[in-house]
Amino acid sequence: MMSSTTAKNAGGYGAKWFEQAGYPLDGLLQCQVLEPNAGTVNCSGTTRSGEPAVMSGDVNSPAGTGNPLVGSVGGREVFRVQPGQ
Repeated sequence: MMSSTTAKNAGGYGAKWFEQAGYPLDGLLQCQVLEPNAGTVNCSGTTRSGEPAVMSGDVNSPAGTGNPLVGSVGGREVFRVQPGQ
């Protein structure tokens, strides 16, 4: 159950971060939890302009630790958020 909640939450935050970076999504991000303890996620979707959008990183790590959540569009990094921010 926690994995599905983690994936849903990551998708919601990711959509907000993509929009703030100027790349609104066409629909929802589809996220998978790869490592439940750290909340390591891998998400994918499509921007409204049709480009592939990807986000990955750790969502459950204490502030300042773990892998940042990195969002990219068409292979270009568009945002980076450190866990706990």
